[in-house]
Amino acid sequence: MQLCPVCGDPTHARGYCRVCEAYCDAPSGSLCSKHEIELEPAEPEPIVLPPRSWGDWITVARFPYVSLAIAPRLRLEAEGIPTFLDGERVAAEVAYTLATGGVRLQVPRSMADRARALLGAGAEAAIERPAGRGHWRIATATLAVLLALVAAVVIWLLGTV
Repeated sequence: MQLCPVCGDPTHARGYCRVCEAYCDAPSGSLCSKHEIELEPAEPEPIVLPPRSWGDWITVARFPYVSLAIAPRLRLEAEGIPTFLDGERVAAEVAYTLATGGVRLQVPRSMADRARALLGAGAEAAIERPAGRGHWRIATATLAVLLALVAAVVIWLLGTV
């Protein structure tokens, strides 16, 4: 039995719940009160992949917006294919999306053929060129708003000179 170094009271073992990702006030081997799974004696070691362990990454699909890339990304990850959305943070802003060409769904080069097969050739063609004019209407509206803001700033600056 171990004693607490601060107060001297006996300590009790605490089990780790993988779902809670925390230690619980119950010994290892007992069940987590929230998830009813067996508590482990210690926190598991994190899985750390070595840098560039998958080699080169290749783009298998492009999307105008991040929201359109989520479902295909989840599909590939469910099949065990690691994914990366290149331009994910920049594409949150519509103006940047237009400038950068959207979001690129990337996978390791060694898994690219399998990823394309899972996504399907028809899906990739639809992703590359969005159907309809909705995408361009949004782009045009965004550009018009930006130009109006620039014009307002220029007029304001000329008025203060």
